[in-house]
Amino acid sequence: MITSILLNILGPILLMIALGALLRVKFGIDLPTLSKLNIYLLTPAFIFRHVAYSKLTWASMGGIVTITIVQVLTLGVLIWGIGRALRVSRKTLCAIALAVMFYNSGNYGLALAELAYPSDSLASGASKNGGAVQAFVVLVQNVLTFTVGLAIAASATKTNWKEIFKKLMHMPVLYMLTAALVARSWLGMDPANHLP
Repeated sequence: MITSILLNILGPILLMIALGALLRVKFGIDLPTLSKLNIYLLTPAFIFRHVAYSKLTWASMGGIVTITIVQVLTLGVLIWGIGRALRVSRKTLCAIALAVMFYNSGNYGLALAELAYPSDSLASGASKNGGAVQAFVVLVQNVLTFTVGLAIAASATKTNWKEIFKKLMHMPVLYMLTAALVARSWLGMDPANHLP
């Protein structure tokens, strides 16, 4: 079983990471451009596909969103409580809270969830649709990072809240999720249906 997990789930991810590192060294790939492609094109497209064609029920989607929010807030309360008890400086506490509460669940997490729990192997309504579940986790993480995360960062320094809101409204994931939910309603939760 462990060999199967290493070869079939972690293997492809590690291979892609190694190829990416090799390509960067060989061709000097521009990371800011690649990062923008990921944020503005690849991740939104992935989220659209996995939400629009998801076999998850509306209750499951709501549960995933709720659990993700509760998890982030619980970590935040623990960090703030421990930090205050240890009399950690505000700037240090903000930095620790950001590192613990907001993790990158997209790059590695999306691939891992899809490979571990592929959507095509599950019955309708299944809650272990890895890609769809992780798409909602990524969405909630993005929204919380650009709201709660920026508020935490701002509490350590002076911040223009108007600029923060403007940046949040430029995140394509929000619009892609809305489009995916509309498409999902239109498809009638039947993945056999296809968008024109």
